[in-house]
Amino acid sequence: MDVVLLPLVNGLTQAAVLFMIAAGLTLIYGVLHVINFAHGSFVMLGSYLTMFFFVGKFETVTGLFLFIFVSSIIIALIGWAMEVFVLRKMYKADEFYMVLATYAILLMIEGGVEKYWGSSPLSLPLPASLNTTISIVGISVPLFSILICVIGLFVMILLWFMMNRTNLGKIIRAAAADQTMTNSLGVNVPALFTVVFIIGIFLAAFAGGLLAPTVALLPNMGVNLVIQAFVVVVVGGLGNINGALIAAVLIGVLDSFLGFYVPVLTGITFYIVMAIILMIRPQGLLGKA
Repeated sequence: MDVVLLPLVNGLTQAAVLFMIAAGLTLIYGVLHVINFAHGSFVMLGSYLTMFFFVGKFETVTGLFLFIFVSSIIIALIGWAMEVFVLRKMYKADEFYMVLATYAILLMIEGGVEKYWGSSPLSLPLPASLNTTISIVGISVPLFSILICVIGLFVMILLWFMMNRTNLGKIIRAAAADQTMTNSLGVNVPALFTVVFIIGIFLAAFAGGLLAPTVALLPNMGVNLVIQAFVVVVVGGLGNINGALIAAVLIGVLDSFLGFYVPVLTGITFYIVMAIILMIRPQGLLGKA
């Protein structure tokens, strides 16, 4: 039973983090039509800031989640500045320049983190009460992994509620479908762009904070994360949050099982799944043709 349960839990944990990162990326692309290469650097920054506030200061469960939230708020404000002072001036420019701008921001953030914290791997130790296991059908499973899965589920429900049961969600969906019509109805589209970008960056930073205790922190970790998130977004269907959820679970669980049984395939499952899905449905699982 442990050869099924442990890879499943690990896969769902990976899927929860991937979904939060990809959901932010999907929101930003769906409304702003911006391919944000800097997204992964905000995940990385969320990990580093959480470590900075937590380690050696207030190393409790309350402190960990408080600092994850505080770090996410701070990074969302950086995202606000990026959207207002950089991206807003480029919406009418060719997408190539937008890609260059976001990639340049990624390099700037990486360089700043490396300058301040160095290039050596760092870590964030879990509080003792979270660094333990719980028994599920007699098998020991990491408590923090279960917690990440629960938080991922909660974030999914919150996003669904926001997009389907609030006026903001209706406006976001309208803007994603037709920005010109949304603007003609009196919606302040530039302000909406800013709100959507802030939400997307907050989700990225929050995912980074949750990821921090489970990985070695490196300044260049954001590059790999944004590539994985892009794969999830493409497989799910560009701009489709439900598709991102399905893709994150599919890829996360498959990567975990293949990594468990065929270690040589660890890390490349993303690209195998993407190739197969795009051959069958070029628009992604829930994308529009």
